[in-house]
Amino acid sequence: MNSKNKVYISVPVNIARNITMGIKEICPDSEVFSSSKKYYADDLVFLENIKAGKLEEVPDIIVTIRPEILWEKNYLIESGFFDSQYRYKVDSFIESKGFLDEKWILKPVFIMPLIIFFNKGVKNPPESWESLMKARFKGKILCTNENTPPASLFRQFYTHHFGDEGKDFVDNSVNYRGLPIDVNIAVGKGEYDIGIMPISFAKFSRDNSAAFCWPPEGALPLMQVMIMKNGFSDDSMKAADFLISENVQQVFSKNAGFIPVIPNVAPPEEFKKNNMNLLWKGWDSFIDMA
Repeated sequence: MNSKNKVYISVPVNIARNITMGIKEICPDSEVFSSSKKYYADDLVFLENIKAGKLEEVPDIIVTIRPEILWEKNYLIESGFFDSQYRYKVDSFIESKGFLDEKWILKPVFIMPLIIFFNKGVKNPPESWESLMKARFKGKILCTNENTPPASLFRQFYTHHFGDEGKDFVDNSVNYRGLPIDVNIAVGKGEYDIGIMPISFAKFSRDNSAAFCWPPEGALPLMQVMIMKNGFSDDSMKAADFLISENVQQVFSKNAGFIPVIPNVAPPEEFKKNNMNLLWKGWDSFIDMA
């Protein structure tokens, strides 16, 4: 007898409930679940199991935003465990910027832009990623907990782009705690001057006390992808179809500020206003970061 099809979906908290419920409805016979551990840590356990060849302990479809899994793109391709046949039309911007894994092992679901959030009381606020490293901001910057996807990407980006100075900055000038909402509140209250967070959380501030800067180098893109085991079931396909449907992609864009990946879905206003500027130099550069 076949064991139950497993659909693992870790999406940011602001839309998790609706998305999980939607998939449970269309896949009533599957086990549909999200991260049981804090900060999407299950995703990394699945990665360890993949590397150990324990495929029976890996869900049939994994939807993840962890950069650590994206950094393993080449390994995931070479392993031969994952499907490359399920494909769909992606938006020309996503394609032209080189976000697409040509082998289609990592199938894009949306892109979450990370930007700089700051309290309006800050004189001469930061105007770029590089400017954050100025001495006057030391100790005044808050990012999410070190185990979260945004912090993981943020730390690797500085170390990769700015070498020793970048590593020293992320290790000694930045504090890490909580989720994006916690960072938002701390900056809004003035406990910290600056926060690093996804645009979806930066749009709201208490009493209009904070603003955000879309760095001229580009927002840091956290890409959410799905990986499907070879020979995936109908339920895995239904879950994938659901995530890239026009309706759901509109929800991602409108309600969460995520950049949709399929054609004909309007991207978030802030993204358009900032010339759709993302700091992405292609997969090779991204994998080098790790």
